[in-house]
Amino acid sequence: MYKFIHTPEKRLELEVKIAGADGNTLDKKEMIKEKTREIMQSFLSNNFVHILESISQETK
Repeated sequence: MYKFIHTPEKRLELEVKIAGADGNTLDKKEMIKEKTREIMQSFLSNNFVHILESISQETK
């Protein structure tokens, strides 16, 4: 769900909310934290696999 809100400083900001698995909404900071966690886990997993492949190549 997207919503434009006016801040006290008269700036127009975009508020972004997504529905959580339990039907609740997560605010933007939580969404960003969750996405960052997913990206880091993916990055670490891929690097770990790459490191293991490198080691197995070197030991052949």
